[in-house]
Amino acid sequence: MSLYEAGQANQGLSDEEVLAFATRQQRAVITYNRKHFIKLHHRLKLHAGII
Repeated sequence: MSLYEAGQANQGLSDEEVLAFATRQQRAVITYNRKHFIKLHHRLKLHAGII
């Protein structure tokens, strides 16, 4: 499911909010934004994955 399909697209969500949303849905995040999500991974280790 994408953020668009979930009704969350184009709402200016931060990377942290995107990861929190995916975690609540027990889903991994697929992103091109590698640099920022690596930092989040080190801070917030409890998630379903970042690809």
